[in-house]
Parts: sequence; C-alpha cells; structure tokens
Amino acid sequence: MTQVMNRKSAKSEDVTSKIDSKNEGGKSNAGFFGSKTFAIFAMAAGFCGASAAIVGKLTFSGWNHSGPIAYLWLSLFIGLNVLMWMLYVKSLALSRSTTVAMLCSMGTNLTITGILSWAFLNEMHSWLWWIGNLVTQIGIAIILLDSSNVVEHGKKD
Repeated sequence: MTQVMNRKSAKSEDVTSKIDSKNEGGKSNAGFFGSKTFAIFAMAAGFCGASAAIVGKLTFSGWNHSGPIAYLWLSLFIGLNVLMWMLYVKSLALSRSTTVAMLCSMGTNLTITGILSWAFLNEMHSWLWWIGNLVTQIGIAIILLDSSNVVEHGKKD
C-alpha cells in the first residue's frame, strides 16, 4: 500500500514539475489558447449539449415511443447531458479562464444546434440567423484573442 502511495505522489510531483516548467512566472507559453487541450474538451461539450437538445426534442415532442425504445432514447438523452457536463468541467479545469472555456462551448453548441436542427428536425433558419451566428462566432474569436493577453489571477509582471 505504501508503494502505491509513493508512486502516486511521485506522479503528482512529476506532473506539477511539468506544469511549472511550462508556466514559469504565471504565464502560459503554449500560444493562442494557452493549452489548447481545454478547447477540445469545451467544443466536445458543446457538441454533446447540442446533440442532447436534439435527442431531447425527438424524445419528448410527441413521438410515440413505447417499451425499450423509449428507454433507449431517454438513456441517450441523459447520457449525452452527463457527458456534456463531464467534458465541460474538464475544460474548465484545463482552461486559464472560465470565460474562455464557456465561450468555446457556447459557440460550438449554438452552431451545431442550428445544423442538427436543420438536418434532423427540418427546421429552416433564415439568412439573418446565419449572419447572427457568424457575428457571434467572430465576437467569440475576438474575445478569445484578447483573453490570451490576460494575466492569471491578478499576477503582475
């Protein structure tokens, strides 16, 4: 048991030293997003959230599901929501800022929901909706670009 605990503490020290070597002085030197891993998790969370919304609408909007099929759709709805939250929390943990992780997730969710609702529910969006979506995505990109210069937790150079 002691050996297992020693291995765990050695692993955590190794991870901590890797993080410290990457973030000397409190700054991330990994580029545009800091660590881009959080963006993958945030976008995956947005995709799962959009998929859960479509599955939820199909499940609860009057389709006549009965028996095992109803439980399958309900399980898929719940599973996608749980997966979305797991991925979102992971992106928050990896991100330098909760705002950046939230914007990545929200932007992905907005666009994917529009595409999936068009593909599966035959919902048509006007050109104004698509322009609004594009403007929103550009705004998110501007905020993400600006947030790359933010110093973490009030630390000064």
